[in-house]
Amino acid sequence: GLGPLLGVVDSHCPPRTVELRVPMPTATAEAHAVAWHTFLAAYDRFAALQPNAGFGTFVEQARDDPGQRPALLAWHRALHLASWHEHKARLVADLLQRHRGERILVFTPDRHSAYELARTHLIAPVTAELPRAERAEILAGYLAGTLTALAGPRLLDLGVPEGHAEVG
Repeated sequence: GLGPLLGVVDSHCPPRTVELRVPMPTATAEAHAVAWHTFLAAYDRFAALQPNAGFGTFVEQARDDPGQRPALLAWHRALHLASWHEHKARLVADLLQRHRGERILVFTPDRHSAYELARTHLIAPVTAELPRAERAEILAGYLAGTLTALAGPRLLDLGVPEGHAEVG
C-alpha cells in the first residue's frame, strides 16, 4: 500500500492483517508534501476546468502538455516517496529477522524495492522483468523449500501460489 501503513500477516494465528503505522523520515515527508502540493495545484486547476473528467483524462493530457507534465511527475514522485523509504525498509528488516527460517513473501510497492530487499537481505526477487524460465526456477525453489523468502510487487500474479507462506 501507499502511505505510512505496512500490512503484516501473523503466521501463529488464523490469517489476519495487522497494520503498523510507519512514519516517513522528516526529509522524505517534506519532499512528499512538496510533490503532493505540486500535483494537487495542477489537478485542482484541471478539475475546475473539466469537472466531469477523471484522473485518466488528466494523465492523458499531462503527458502531452509541458505545463501539466511536472504535476504528473510530482504525483509519481509523491507515490514513490510514500511507498518505500528507510523506515519501512528498517521495519521489514526487523520482520525478516523475527521470522527467520519461516516461509516469507514480501509484497513490495515496486520492482526497485524488491531489488533493494534482494541485495540487502539476500531474498530472491520475483518481477515481471525476469525471464520466464528464471522466474519458474525461483518459484520451484520456493515451493521445494530451498528458498524461504521471495520479494516482489506482484508475487501472486507472477505464479506464487496462495497459502505457501507462513508470513506475508
